[in-house]
Order: sequence, then structure tokens, then C-alpha cells
Amino acid sequence: LDYRPKGIKPMIENVRHALSTAADEVARDWWVPASYEKLAELVRRLEDEKKANREVPIVSREELRTRLSSVGLDRMRMDPQLFQRGIEYLEAVGDVMADHRLDCLLLDPISWFASFLAHFIRDDDIVTSVQLDAQFVNRGVVSLEDVVMALQHDYTKPREQVAQVMSLVCCLELCIRYQNHKTHETNDDRAAQANVPMAINDVQNGNNSGAYDSDVISYLFPCLLPQAISHEIAEHWPTAQTDPSPALSLVYRGYRFRSRSGFFPPGLFPGLLARCRLLRTGVMSPERMWKNCAVLVFGPCLRVVLRIEDAVLDIVGAGPTAEDLFVGAAKGQASVVIWMTHLVKMFLRRSYPQLTMDESFLCPSPECNALHNENNDRGTSATCKTANENDTATERFFLPCKSYYRGSEFSAVPKSGKLYQGDHNCEADGCWSQLGPGHKIETMIPKATNDGHVCRNCWRELGLRLRTS
Repeated sequence: LDYRPKGIKPMIENVRHALSTAADEVARDWWVPASYEKLAELVRRLEDEKKANREVPIVSREELRTRLSSVGLDRMRMDPQLFQRGIEYLEAVGDVMADHRLDCLLLDPISWFASFLAHFIRDDDIVTSVQLDAQFVNRGVVSLEDVVMALQHDYTKPREQVAQVMSLVCCLELCIRYQNHKTHETNDDRAAQANVPMAINDVQNGNNSGAYDSDVISYLFPCLLPQAISHEIAEHWPTAQTDPSPALSLVYRGYRFRSRSGFFPPGLFPGLLARCRLLRTGVMSPERMWKNCAVLVFGPCLRVVLRIEDAVLDIVGAGPTAEDLFVGAAKGQASVVIWMTHLVKMFLRRSYPQLTMDESFLCPSPECNALHNENNDRGTSATCKTANENDTATERFFLPCKSYYRGSEFSAVPKSGKLYQGDHNCEADGCWSQLGPGHKIETMIPKATNDGHVCRNCWRELGLRLRTS
């Protein structure tokens, strides 16, 4: 798939031609079992019933199984494999969505999802029957109460049904559910916030200590976050500060993924942010997230920035010393950059297997990572909407990768000589909690070259100690 502006139209034409050719080939001897057709009719009937009753178009597998006898599909009801093949057929023709992350089936997924998500993600020139007013969406965050209020006319039991729908959307990683505490809020200095249980991970991990007076359930849509702005990131990431002195005293480690196709799909980074909800409590916070950048806080002295730009995705860690970059793991200690690189790499390989990427180490010298005053000129000016849409202010965008890294890229290759091809699962093996062995699966080292590993910006030898790279 080619998402670049000049490649979208030719890509669509090629896909249409390929589908048309394939359909003609299949139609010559197309045959569908009668049981599949009966199953499809049953699903459409359930869809019409839920639509007439203003219910969420969701049905559990067990509920569908119990209805099979009503259309004479007793054999399918008794045979789990035949039932599963029937569901796979329904998914193939677009009648249901049976995502592996869901324990239910979504009926009429294409039209229903499009109409529901249009309440949040929309073109300003397109008006739907019910839309959330812009004042209810703050940096991509909308409260459950506001969603219920806006969509109450669509459902018979809006509070219960809207919560069910939002839970479904969260399972698909289109948004992140988190708990915003009305009291005991801090200004996020923001080093100590990693130990304050008020961020995205609270609800995801079931963390509710009851120490707060009132909680508000909200949802963050990563795709609705604003672009990174220099003065906002400067509050959380030392490289973004105009005074380079603090940044030059830190130790940096960085890793880069570069897409060989020259771009990353637009949904990749929002999906990565949604997956990062699995990190421990407090590491993520909406105030430290943007559409193209996120600052993760792992403790008072350790921060990591994820940033994306065109065909480049960077992971950079910063701390007072190299030892501060270590994080504990049950299977052995590792650099936080090594650990996060493994998580991002597995996410890319599983979610975007069609992407081919080059990997490289970044120069760890402060001169290549810290902001110098002349770098401010590299940003691009843009008119950014404030909370009051009538007010505009010209702010400088972060060009996160180009503006804040000026060193060389040192190609990374597997130490074993071959890429990992196993079935490792970060969620199942506990990697997101620093418990798994994932960071040891595919050890990367700088590729040997005739010119050595000298950075063309600071003219220093790479000299990485692999355990802290």
C-alpha cells in the first residue's frame, strides 16, 4: 500500500483492477455452501432487529450459536469447526468483524464504524446528524459523559450502550480509556509523575485506589492529538529547551527505524501510542503526547521520546548517567532504549508486516542530540487553533527527527546474522511490564564498515557499550 499523496490514486486503480480480475476468475466456478447463505441471512436479520431496537450491533458468539437452530443449522451449532468456518466466511464478505482482540462479533462493521467514528474523526466540511462539539474535545480527549450526551438519541440505554461501544473501540486500539482525577492533580514537574497513578494506564490496568474524591472516565483518540509544538515539548524533554546547558550534560541513546518505501502509514503512530497503554502506570500522560511525538517518563531521571516524521521513527532515551538508562527486568537488566526498541519492533512486524525497514543506532553524543539555538529556524510555522477557535497563534512545529538529531546513522544488524522469525508475543510474555525475555531475542550490533563508526557531525567514535545502547 502506498499512502503518499501522489501514490494513492494509482494504488486505488491498481487494487480495483486486481479485485476485478480476481472476481472474474473466481466467478467461473464460484460455489458457496447453502449453510453459509443461511448463516448470512440470520446475521442480517439480527442486524435489522438491533437497528430497529436502537441497540448496539454487537452479538456474542454464543448468542449467534443459539440462534442457529431457528434457521435449520443444527449441524453447524454442534460442530465448532464448521461454526468457525461460517464466521470466517461472514468476515470475508464483510457481514461481520471478528477481530482477534474482540470476544464478540460486530455486525455491519463497515457502515456502522464509519458512521460512529464520524462523530469524532471528521472533515470540517462534512456535517453528520450528531457531532461532538469541538469544545468537548481537548487535545484528543473526550469524556464519557459528553459522548453519552451527544449520542443519547441513538440508543435506548445510552449510558450503558455508549460505554459498551467505547469499550469495543478501545479493544480495537482506536482510542485509549483513562481516568482523569479531579483532585490531587499535579503540575507535572514532571519527573515525579511516573509514580502518580493518574494517567492512561489506571483504567487499563484496573488501578483504582479510591484516594481521589471524584473520577471522570475519558477517552483519548491519538489521531486527534495536535502536532508537536516546541514550547510544549520543552516542558518535558530537555532536548527541546533553548538553553542547551542541561541537555548537554545528559547521556543519550537512540535507535531509528527508516521505512524503505519512504513513508509510514498515517495510522501507525496513533496505533503505537494506543499500544503503549500497556506500559506501567504513569509512564504515559495525554499532556506529553502529540500526533507525531510522545515523551515517556520512567522515573525522576529517565525519559524516552518516541517521534515520527515521514519515513523515520526514532526512540531516544536521556538520563544523567548511562546507568540511569537501565531498567530492571525479571530476565535481566537492559537499556530502556533496547527494551522500547524491542516493543516497537514487534509492534511493527505484527501490525505492519508489509513494511520493510532499515534499522540503525544514533550517535549518543549530546552535540548531536541537544538543541542548539540555530535549530529553531528549522521548524515550520503554522497557524494552530487554540481552545477558542476564533483565536489563532503562530507556533513553531517540531520537526522531531530532522530538527533534533543531526548526527549520523549507524546501520544495525542482528548479532546472530539473521532476523528473528519466531512467534514471540510481547503481551503474553510480559515484555510491556519489563518481565519478559524479549529484549534478548534479537540483539542488534552496529554493522562493520571500512570507514569505522565515526559520526560525521561531532566526529566522535560511536563507542556504544551494547548493554546501554
